[in-house]
Amino acid sequence: MAATSKLPVAHMDKQLHAERVDRAGDKVTYSAQFQHLPPGTLVELEGAPYLLWDEGLWRWSHHGYSKSRPALPPSAAMNALASAYVVAIVLLGFKPQVHESARSSQGAAAAVLSS
Repeated sequence: MAATSKLPVAHMDKQLHAERVDRAGDKVTYSAQFQHLPPGTLVELEGAPYLLWDEGLWRWSHHGYSKSRPALPPSAAMNALASAYVVAIVLLGFKPQVHESARSSQGAAAAVLSS
């Protein structure tokens, strides 16, 4: 029988919380290059939230995602909204699920119309 290692959920939650907010309760972000962030990462560009997905940037709104920008040059810098811990998990092979509006070529408009 192979040995397995399980990380307690409380430990993971503590790590995630520490990377999400600082001691003052403010959102923690960090600067990263486009080439070092996997699909499924939430980033901030020009003050707006975007999802890196399907070879492009999908603008987030309360109505869903809309594909609004092509992929950026690999060296383009942006603020990662997802914690470094979450990004590392995705880089290790975790496949994030995304809202249906990010899976549609027409984005949120198609998702709203289909619901």
